[in-house]
Order: sequence, then C-alpha cells, then structure tokens
Amino acid sequence: MTGTRRNLLAFGGGAAAAVAFTPIPWKLLDDVSIWTQNWSWIPPVPRGEITVKHSACTMCGAGCGVQAHCVGGQPFGLAPVAGHPLSHGGLCALAYGAHQMPYHARRLRKGLSRGAEVAPDVALAHAVEILRDARDARRVVAVLDERPGRMVSAMYARLLGGLPGSVYLTPPAPERATAGILSGWAGRPAGFDFEKARTILSIGTPLLDGFGAAGALLALWANREDRVRFLHAEPRQSHTAALADRWIAIRPGSEAAFALGLAGVLVRDGLAKAPAPYGAFSLEEAARRTGLRPDTILAVAHELAGRGPALVIGGGDPVSGPLPRDAEQSIAALNVLLGSEAVCPRHPLPFERPATPLLDVPDGTISVLIADAASNGCALPEAVLRRKLANNAQIIRLSAFQTTAARRADVVVPVAAPSEALEEVTAPACNARAAWGLAPPLVERPEGVYTVPEVVARLAEGCQMPAPGSIDEASEAIQALGRGSTFEFGDASIWTDSEDSGQLEFAALPEIRLEEPSLADGFPLTLMPAGWRGAAAAIPLPPLTTKLYQESELRPGAREARVHPATARDLGLARQSRATAETPYGSAAVSLRFDESVPPGVVEVAAHEDDAARVFALCGDTCWRSAPARLRRS
Repeated sequence: MTGTRRNLLAFGGGAAAAVAFTPIPWKLLDDVSIWTQNWSWIPPVPRGEITVKHSACTMCGAGCGVQAHCVGGQPFGLAPVAGHPLSHGGLCALAYGAHQMPYHARRLRKGLSRGAEVAPDVALAHAVEILRDARDARRVVAVLDERPGRMVSAMYARLLGGLPGSVYLTPPAPERATAGILSGWAGRPAGFDFEKARTILSIGTPLLDGFGAAGALLALWANREDRVRFLHAEPRQSHTAALADRWIAIRPGSEAAFALGLAGVLVRDGLAKAPAPYGAFSLEEAARRTGLRPDTILAVAHELAGRGPALVIGGGDPVSGPLPRDAEQSIAALNVLLGSEAVCPRHPLPFERPATPLLDVPDGTISVLIADAASNGCALPEAVLRRKLANNAQIIRLSAFQTTAARRADVVVPVAAPSEALEEVTAPACNARAAWGLAPPLVERPEGVYTVPEVVARLAEGCQMPAPGSIDEASEAIQALGRGSTFEFGDASIWTDSEDSGQLEFAALPEIRLEEPSLADGFPLTLMPAGWRGAAAAIPLPPLTTKLYQESELRPGAREARVHPATARDLGLARQSRATAETPYGSAAVSLRFDESVPPGVVEVAAHEDDAARVFALCGDTCWRSAPARLRRS
C-alpha cells in the first residue's frame, strides 16, 4: 500500500472500526472500572454478620433519625426511621451519604498550624496559647456556633464567660429568622406548629427543599389533600415553587414589598387581628415593586385571612443567604396580623444560651475567632466573616476536613467526623416543641482525633478556667424537667418537650420603610446564587451526594449559569456556550444553560463546595443574595 493521504485515512478508519470488535478496549474499561472502585482510601467492606445500628444524622441541625445497615459492624447504607418525631420517616440527600464522611478524601487526621501539618496535640496547644494571649491582652474573643442550643453551646458560653469582652455568635439560618423576630417581639421563645396550619406561605425560602427536618414538611405536603395549602413567593421556579399549590413569581429583591402589600390589604380591609402601621402602603405600590397584578396580591391576602390558621415563613436560602432585615420584619408582622394559632410559645431547653447574630457584630472588632466544627448546612462566605475580624485577627477552627476555610485558618484542631463520636441533636429552631437526643457513633474515630467537648475542656484548662461542663449535665437537666416524651428506636432515643400552654403577646409592631432598589449602570441583569442545603456549607459533600450534580444532573453543576431563552436571545448568546458573568464586584467564566423556569433578566449561577466562593465573590462582601450583572460571550 502506498503512503498516500487517502490510504492513510482509509487505514485509520478501518483500524478504528476494528478496535470496536476486539476485546482490548472493553478489557481496559473493565480494569479501569475495577481500579476506580478500589482506591486505597475507599474502605473495604468486611465480611460478617449483617446488622442494623440506630443513630441520628449530624450533617446539619435537623436531627433526623437514621438506621445504619452494617456488615461486620461497618455501615454500608443509611435509611430513615419510621415515626421519628423530627424527620417523620424522611431523609435529605446529605443524610443518605453521612456514613461516608469518615472516609472522605479530605478527611483531616492531623492538625494544621499556619498551613503546616502538625500532631493534633500540638495544634491544640497552639490554640490554647492564642486564647491565653488574647485573654491577657483583653482582646475580643468570639465563638461561631452554627448549631446553637446544644450542651456544647453552653460549654462554649461558659468558656467565653472567663474572657473579657467575649461574644457568642450564630450565623444566619433560615429556621431561626422569622421565629427569632417573633420571639424578640413576644419576649419569649416562639415556634411554629405546622400541623395546625391550613395555609402556609413561604417567601424566598425553600420550605419544601431542605428547610428544617426534610421529612416533616414533605410528609405534611404529601398528605395534605384539602387540609393545608402551600403558597410560595420567589423570583425563580425552585423545587419549592414547583411543589407548591401556587407559585407567586415576584421580582428579585421585592420580598419586603410583597409582605407589606399583603399587610396593607389586611389592615385596610379589616382582616388584621392586631393594630399595625401598614395601611398606608398601597396595593399599587406593592404591585409596582413586585411585578404582580394588584388583584394577585389582594387574592393572596384574603386567602391567608380566610383560610386560617395561616403561617408566613421567611428566612432566606441556605445558599443565597438571608433576606434583608426589612423583609424579615415584614414577614414576621404578617403572622402577628393574622393572629395565627400555629404560632406557639416554646419551652426553651434548660441549657440554651442567648447568642448574638454574626451579621449584627460591628465590622473589624473580633481579634480571635473560634469556629465550631458543627454545620447547619448553610453557606457563609468567607468575605462576610472576614469583615467582622480585626486586623491581624487569628482564627482557630475545629474541623474534621481539609477545606478552603481550614487552610486559611491559623490553627486547625482535628475533631471527629459525623458518625465517629457521640453527638447531640436538637430540633430545628422553628419547631414549637424543643427536642434533644444523642447520636451514638457508628464507627470508631481515628487515634489522636478529639471530640468537640474535649477541645472545649482543654481550652478552659489551658487558660486556668473552671471546667465548662459535660454532655452528661444536659441529660440530667432534661430528666429534671419531668415533662415531655421519649421516642426510642433501636439503641438510640430522642426526647421531645411538651407543648407550652401559654399565650404569646406581641409588642407594638415596628414601622417599616422600604428603599428603592439600587441599580448599576451597564448591568441590566440580576445574578442570583443557587443551590441546596449543604451544597456550599462549611463541610464537604458526601461522595454520594455529588451525584446530584455530576452523573445525574438533577442539580446544576459547577460553573453553570441558567438563563431564560429570551434573555440569551436578547444578548445573542447560544445554548450551552461559554460566557463571562460580570458584576460590579468581579467576573467569572460560566457555561450557559437555557431554562424557561428562570425569570427573564435573571442569571442563576450554581454554587457548591469550594467553587461557591467564586460565585459569592460576584455578589460583594456584605450580602450574597443577588447582584446587578451582565453576560457577554467568552
């Protein structure tokens, strides 16, 4: 055969066709499949007896009950617990993969000191030294606790009691927002009894996609029939919007105007059960700001008043962050105006401690920050946290994983991963009844790795302070109450408090003034981060959960921006093309997807795991819900 170009192409085509009929590529694929399932860090499943252990998921603050199916004592799969008082026989995607966390590729078994690996006891000694120096210099020390209400939280508060000027902090969480404002107005803890509600309106909050204990609200939704209606107001057609009985598509950033528009109707039409200064906010103004028809707002207000008890829930999104203060106050005020019986007083746990919201702390005031290892599943951009720190501030992190935040801390003390140590679980902060229990470990923790109570006790000892307590103290305090009931499942149990029979009396409602939204010249679009609970949290996702946005594409993938086809057409952008998203704060490369559920003029950018920081940076360093934006072809 002569070496002409035609003969070479023919030979190449024949060779390619012949390869498909040989066993070589298929054998290679088989070998690769076997190799990738037998990496050295993947735990081998032992041979042995098949058993079931019972515990609770601690990947967020929902406290869902789990049963772990094991072989030779090694968990290989998790399932929900039927009848569990918090999770009601349901689990979220995070919980199904929680048993994989002890073997995560980012698992941290050594300490970190200024980025260098050190022995765990060396890292803890360095943390004690930082805390002792801060005490002697009378600098402000803060603890950031993502899951307040535990006995460990009380231990942190006691530790801070021996440090002048210290502050106990909690980050934003959807479950605490509306209930927290109502608690402040009533002067006592308040919560929601969702079972009593006949109409539930969520505004800008994924009520049916990871709010509270996932199984509880989904069970209520699945069995609702004509007993309860779910209404949802949000700019985009989220999972909650798709499941709700009615989706009310408001403009981005108009949550406060929508709530005040409803309040104005209730006051003017004599439907309010409490005096309020909102009658002057006109229906026409609410329609102008929200993009809704006036009769739509009118109809929703009358449905809330006529189909009670009604609940109105805010709180924001686990990824795109909390709602502005005026929106949360407007949403809380609707519950007072409606006089809902589903808003109930709540007995606090005997060891609960008051906390300061992180966003209320003045910028540049914290000299030493201790970040707890617990996660509430919500995003907290590092830029927002850094604003609160003073110059040359030091960060001590308790972490089980090597994350971006851990790498940037001054000291990282390695602690037990989920399923490795006895941990506390509590009910979501919005629940009308408090709950407390212990999650037994499913596997042994590595040698040298601490539990969080051990770290707190060692910090107190190193600073010559009294012992801050123990988890046993919480159990004794619960038993001393002499009320509530205990649900036992296998070798685990959870205590649920009894209903508080008192009445909530609210102070005079505040006057709320709205400002015109600020517009940036040359940025005609609105960029909104999107994701789901746990997607951009302080701990990495379980490997099983990453399938949601990798193999299955059930959720948007990394660097993916979704826009309405009309928006892309107006900008001259092609489907599945590369583009650059720009805001006044920066720019980032994205891949475009057309999605008719995204409102025109909105760019919905997926944010999860380490890649989330790139998305949050586009929204500035004070609020990460949205930003004015533009798209251009890359």
